[in-house]
Amino acid sequence: MGQINTTTTRFALSDALCESIHRPSPGLLVAHAPPHAGGKDRYEFDSTAVVGRDDCCDCTLDDHTVSAAHFRIVVQEQTPWIEDLDSTNGTFVNGRPIHRCTALKSPSVIRAGRTLLVFHRDVSQLLRMPTETHGFVGPFHSGGILESLELAAQTPRHIILAGPTGTGKELAARALFRMMVPGDHPFCASNAACMASFEIAAPTLFGVAHGAFTNVAPRIGLIEQAHGGVLFLDEVHNLPERIQRSLLRVIENGQFNRIGESRPRTSRVRFIFASNAPGPSYSLAHDILARLHVVQIPTLLQRIADIPAIFDFALEQALHRTGHTSSSLDAALTVELYEALCLDGFKRHNVRGIIDLASRIAARFSRGESPSRAVARAFHESRSPGGIDHRSSVSADTAPNRGGQHQRHRSTPVLFSGVDPHRDFRISGDHIKHLIVDLYFEHEGNIAQVKKLLDEQNIRISRQRLAALAEEWNLPTKRALKKKRRA
Repeated sequence: MGQINTTTTRFALSDALCESIHRPSPGLLVAHAPPHAGGKDRYEFDSTAVVGRDDCCDCTLDDHTVSAAHFRIVVQEQTPWIEDLDSTNGTFVNGRPIHRCTALKSPSVIRAGRTLLVFHRDVSQLLRMPTETHGFVGPFHSGGILESLELAAQTPRHIILAGPTGTGKELAARALFRMMVPGDHPFCASNAACMASFEIAAPTLFGVAHGAFTNVAPRIGLIEQAHGGVLFLDEVHNLPERIQRSLLRVIENGQFNRIGESRPRTSRVRFIFASNAPGPSYSLAHDILARLHVVQIPTLLQRIADIPAIFDFALEQALHRTGHTSSSLDAALTVELYEALCLDGFKRHNVRGIIDLASRIAARFSRGESPSRAVARAFHESRSPGGIDHRSSVSADTAPNRGGQHQRHRSTPVLFSGVDPHRDFRISGDHIKHLIVDLYFEHEGNIAQVKKLLDEQNIRISRQRLAALAEEWNLPTKRALKKKRRA
C-alpha cells in the first residue's frame, strides 16, 4: 500500500480552502470616458461579457463612438480572451488593434471608441473610495490603500511603508498620523538619507547632552521632539546598522539616551518608517523588521486604472496656479493621450512623473501655446531624459492595406523617444543608458532587479549583457555599493 504524501495533501487542502473563501471575479474598470458619460465605473462578470452601447450588453458604455456590440471577453480555463465584434471604430488592446481572438493579461488597457477600460483579474477586491480620502486620488485602488493604512493604525506596532520612490509614502505617513494620533500632537519628518553616518544620525535622532562635546550646545533630538506624536523617517534603510540597532530599545519601550548622557529618557512616540529598497528585508536589520507592521504602497504600474484620474487632478491643480481650468484643454485631452499615459505607467517616477507632466502642460499653455501643442510637447519632453523631443505626439493614423481600404490603427505610445515598447530592444541612445545607470544605482548593482524592471518596460536585455554594460561603463560593483552604504 503506497504512502500518502502529507505535504502535497496539506497544500492542496490549503489551496482549496483559499479558493472557497474567495474566488477571483474578473471585470472591467472604466478608466476614462467621454465628458458627461453616464453608466457604472466598473463591471464584474463570471465567464462571458459583451461590451457595447446597447442596453442589452453585459457592460453598457455611454459613448456614441462605441458600437452596439463592440467586443466580447470570454474566460476559458481561467484564461481570459477578447475578440472584436466587427465594431465600426475597432478595439485596441495595449495600444494595438486586434483582428482575432486575443489572450488578455491583467491588467490590460482596452480602448473602444472614446472610452478607455482596464481589464482586471479580480475587481471584487477593489474597494470604493471612502468619504475621507486623506489626499489620495484614484477611484479604484485608493480605497484598498486607505484600508491597509487604517488596519496598520489600529495595531500597536510601529509601521514601515514599502514602495518605490514617488508612490506617495509621505502622503500615506501623514494619513496614518491623522488616523493614529487625533488632536494636536507633533508630526516630525526627516529623510534618513541625510543621516548616512553614525556621527550625524546619533545626535540628530537621540540629541546631545550638556558637556558631551566641547563648544557644542545641548539639544534635543527628533525622538524627543516627536513625543506624544509620530516620527516619520523616510529612506530609513540609509541609517547605519549601528543606529538601526540603537533604535531597538526605543521601539521596544520608548527609552533612549542622549549622546553623552547615562540617564535614560523616555519618549512616547510612534515610528513610521519608509523604504524604497526591495523586499523582503528592505535593507533593514532583521530584528527591527520583525517588530514592524509592513504596508506595501503600490506603484502606478499596479494601479493603471487610476492614472487618468491622478493626471486630471494634477493638471487641474497645475492649471489653477496659472489661473486656468482644465476645460480650456478639453480638445487636447483625447482618449489616445490617456491610453498612452496608462501604457507608459510612469515606472521610473510614479506619481511625481504625472505631476511633472501636468506642470509642463500648464506652463506651456499659460505662455500661449495651443492646447494640442502644449500637451504634445510636454508629453515627449517629460519622457526625454536627454532633452526635448519634438516628434509628433500620440495620434490616430490610417494606412492602406492590400485591399485598397484603410485599416484603422494608431501609432504606438512612446515610452522613450525612438523605442517601440512592443518589440525586442537593442541598445541605442543615451536616454536608455541613463535609465539603466539610474536603476543600477537605485538597486545597488542588483542585475537581476534591473533586468526585472527593464522587462516590465518591455526592454529586453539579458543579465549577461547588463553585466557587460556595467563593466564597460565603469559602474561600481555590487559589493562596492553595499560597502559605501554601510560606511
